[in-house]
Amino acid sequence: MIAPTTIKQRYVGLALLLALTGPLAAKAQTLRPSGLGGAERLTDRQLQAREQTASLLQTAAAIESYQVRLGKLGQIMGQTFVVKRLGASLANDQERLEPRLQDALNQADLDTEQQAPAADPVALTDLIKTPNSRFDNAYLDDLIATTQQNLADLKAYPAADMEAPVRDVVGDLVASLDHRLTQAQQLRSELR
Repeated sequence: MIAPTTIKQRYVGLALLLALTGPLAAKAQTLRPSGLGGAERLTDRQLQAREQTASLLQTAAAIESYQVRLGKLGQIMGQTFVVKRLGASLANDQERLEPRLQDALNQADLDTEQQAPAADPVALTDLIKTPNSRFDNAYLDDLIATTQQNLADLKAYPAADMEAPVRDVVGDLVASLDHRLTQAQQLRSELR
């Protein structure tokens, strides 16, 4: 059995070491369980890549959640068949990506319920309050603007730093958003 003074000395020594080396050095010494039952030390570069992956996945989860809600709103409140169909298609496409995104989040030890930023409820509330006669145009304007912003947010992350499963699911989300953006822009020009 280790004497209590020895344990106390170890904690004091560790605290002193952390205080002297600063938070960056302490971060670089973070332990992560490895698949072999041991632990490996993460470098600053590995920690930064892990944080970027977590941030990317949180952003993707928030985008996916908002796009599903936006799609369902268009499906329910759309005044024309084409807007209702676009909304249904948007919601279905994003819902199909959800299990893969959830798998990537689970692999990164993230939980969308706790970690992802909330979708913008103000924008959806504003759309709901839009008079029926102007809903389709307002809906398409919002869909185009948010999709362009979502694409810019996702493309801001360097693909080279992503692990293959994350790169695949984010690539599919980007492709889906690109496709919906093109459809919404074409439909918008037809409704004008």
